[in-house]
Amino acid sequence: MANYYMVGQKQDRNLIIVSLGLQKMTASLRFDLTLFLCSFMELLCHLKQRKWRTES
Repeated sequence: MANYYMVGQKQDRNLIIVSLGLQKMTASLRFDLTLFLCSFMELLCHLKQRKWRTES
């Protein structure tokens, strides 16, 4: 009984570690995506301004 409990605890700990790792990964991915989107929008604005300047 005690042995089974220990095995269960070990699996729970592994699950916790895995879920924490996944949370960290998704957080960093979200950060990367946000950064990418921001730079992309900046680039678009920059291009629009250049186009507008050359037209006027």
